[in-house]
Amino acid sequence: MLKGKWDSKYVNWGITALCVICAAILFFFLLLKLDLVFQTVRMILGIAAPIIYGLVLCYILRPVYNRIERRFVSVPEGAGPVPPGVKKFARAVSTVMTLALLLIVIFTLVELILPQLLTTIYSIVDSMPDNLKHFSEWLSRLFEDHPEWEKPVMNVVTEITTKLGTWAETEMIPQISSIVTNVSLGVIGFFTALLDVVVGLIVCVYVLNSKEKFCAQSRKLCFAFLPGSYARKILRAVRFVDKVFSGFINGKLLDSLIIGIICFVCLRLMGMPYVMLISVIVGVTNIIPFFGPFIGAIPSAVLILLVSPMQCLYFILFILILQQVDGNIIGPKILGDSTGLSSFWVIFAILLFGGLFGFPGMVLGVPTFAVFYHFVKYMAEKFLRDKGLPPDTDDYTDPGFPAKN
Repeated sequence: MLKGKWDSKYVNWGITALCVICAAILFFFLLLKLDLVFQTVRMILGIAAPIIYGLVLCYILRPVYNRIERRFVSVPEGAGPVPPGVKKFARAVSTVMTLALLLIVIFTLVELILPQLLTTIYSIVDSMPDNLKHFSEWLSRLFEDHPEWEKPVMNVVTEITTKLGTWAETEMIPQISSIVTNVSLGVIGFFTALLDVVVGLIVCVYVLNSKEKFCAQSRKLCFAFLPGSYARKILRAVRFVDKVFSGFINGKLLDSLIIGIICFVCLRLMGMPYVMLISVIVGVTNIIPFFGPFIGAIPSAVLILLVSPMQCLYFILFILILQQVDGNIIGPKILGDSTGLSSFWVIFAILLFGGLFGFPGMVLGVPTFAVFYHFVKYMAEKFLRDKGLPPDTDDYTDPGFPAKN
């Protein structure tokens, strides 16, 4: 009997060692074939794009869907379970109303914003020569008052002009054929993306109506393949991740909409040019935490600078004030403490994930890092309690504290 136990123990050790060796070999293979791995991941993401679009859209629309559904299935306490027929009716009505609301929002954006954006863009193109002329005249008047600035500024302008001319001759003109090809591929890609969005909308509707079933199946699998304690921990972690991401994404979308409206109203009252285009740029880039207002302000300030340098200065001051109002009043009211990160970790997450994944990384980097941060915090506090040490950070301000206990 004892020998059998020892044999079982050695077998378990052997299996564990074999798994570790296989994992190490697989890890080094992935490192050596990193380009192939990325290509495979991109191919899989491209194939799964409609499903990804549908899941993302479902995640954004879920709060609206749930609120409408609760209006129809709310029953007094003690009235018993909701009849299945009422649930089906509530889901059908919730789906129709949610999609109708989505279409209304899209139609409003297209009908109200798109024509003004196109008009603004045409206006920018038509007035570009005059704006450049006015800007040149303004520089001339500035140099008359400050002649010592003329030489260094003109050297910079001449260098930029020379480089632009060289680039046009050596790069742009030879690539005209490739540009035409890319435009054709872009048109094909647009219709492909449009088809993915339509399929994604169908996926979204299906997931919205079946989300309780999917959640139940996921919980069933957790309890089937994992011990009960681990399954409960995983479910608690999933609920925490959902809380962080849903609170941040929905709150940030609402915050950006409010900032875009405030920007539109204020710029209209200030008599700024290109009000609609600039408001859209500021509102969209505001989705990026911390850096968003400044990212949107740079191209907007350049557009205004070509029209009026003084208005450009006023616009920069306005953006600074708007960023403070958003960061200290509007944002905290809407988002609350949805991530629990300090300003340093917010900046760190934006720079890290933005450098790795671009714009999506800058948007989703903060909630992703918040989840990682809370997981590390939870594990560290658990290990400290197991060692009989206090988990509170303030107790460790004294460098000699652990030695005293």
